[in-house]
Amino acid sequence: MSMYKVFIYLSLIILCIACEDVYDFPGKGNYQKIPVIEAIITGQPGYQKVRVSYATQLDDSILSLPITNALVMVTNGTGDTMNFSYTQNGWYTRDDFVAKPQNNYTLLVQIDSALYRSTSSMVSMHGLDSVTYSFHKKTNASDSAYFLKIYAGTTDPNDQKYYQIQIYKNHQLVTTGEDILLLSDIGTFSLNGVELSLPFAKNDTLDVGLYSLTKEMFNYHLYVINSLVNNSNYVLDFKNNPSTQFAPEALGYFQVSQISNKSIVIR
Repeated sequence: MSMYKVFIYLSLIILCIACEDVYDFPGKGNYQKIPVIEAIITGQPGYQKVRVSYATQLDDSILSLPITNALVMVTNGTGDTMNFSYTQNGWYTRDDFVAKPQNNYTLLVQIDSALYRSTSSMVSMHGLDSVTYSFHKKTNASDSAYFLKIYAGTTDPNDQKYYQIQIYKNHQLVTTGEDILLLSDIGTFSLNGVELSLPFAKNDTLDVGLYSLTKEMFNYHLYVINSLVNNSNYVLDFKNNPSTQFAPEALGYFQVSQISNKSIVIR
């Protein structure tokens, strides 16, 4: 499991999260195979995907063990059921429906005789107004770079919003692993002029996606970040798993997001 890098905005770092039960994360030697379900459905076609696998021990060179025979489906509040089809490497996809704001969605994943369930909803958002960039000249020329600023308007102070940012550089996703970016409007209720932490170079083509999150989904990501960042020996000694979103218990998440996209070329 990779360390996350978090982009923390204002008072986000002091956000309180309820204590969770602790159980051993798969380590060396014998361990129980724990299902991992990574699911995201969005308000855009082509983004509906679920990955089902088994966790592996932390010193294993194989990242995960794909599960190829799971049954994967999503139901909405009106009783419609969308079945997902297996593609490859543990991925199940469907691209002929889009999620809608404020609707509840339930993910059902059957692995052998166990049926795992998680429910979430899509939070609406104002979206990206624009994306700009500026050049930061550092003492060491090799560290000088361009940095993005996002403008996403002002939100309702009584309805705080939570976000994940995904950035593709020259059509390759760069906000993965230790470079995952989270953002919240807690404290100012404005996302205008927020500068992101990743450096870029001249002539880079950048596609920026702002994903809405529920507070529960945001807290899930933050729990993982805080647990890993606060444990200096996280590679072998990480003992706290994030709170489970599935019943019965499984690792992973179920994210339902509205997406706002902007593209920019650094000149």
